[in-house]
Amino acid sequence: MFEKQDDLLMFLDCARFAAQRHLNQNKVVSFYDESLREQLNKEDNGNRRYIICTNNEITEENLLKFQEEKLGKKPKKYSAKTKEILTEYDILKREEEIKEWEVKAEKLKNSKEVEEVGICKKITYKRLQNIQNELPH
Repeated sequence: MFEKQDDLLMFLDCARFAAQRHLNQNKVVSFYDESLREQLNKEDNGNRRYIICTNNEITEENLLKFQEEKLGKKPKKYSAKTKEILTEYDILKREEEIKEWEVKAEKLKNSKEVEEVGICKKITYKRLQNIQNELPH
């Protein structure tokens, strides 16, 4: 997304200029979102297709799911009520298990393995290959 409206307008002007040679049938590679394609198509009743480019981020939800697939479920903290009936040893043991899981999860988060499930590697690269295959050589 653009931080300022002026940035979007300047980018639209550049895209319009580039699109003039190919009328309204060209593809738009967007590093932002679909709004550029929609705006240009609305202006000249075009039929542009697009692809969104992104970094290789992974949502927190997907990261946790991936970590739990590899490491097992994250140990839960005991509730205050449960702690009342446990020994100090059991409570400390659980806290240690949580810390160990978090250390392993952090290492996994920074691994090559997790890169493979990021949005860029999993989705965007495939879309870019499709566009490249459609372009005349």
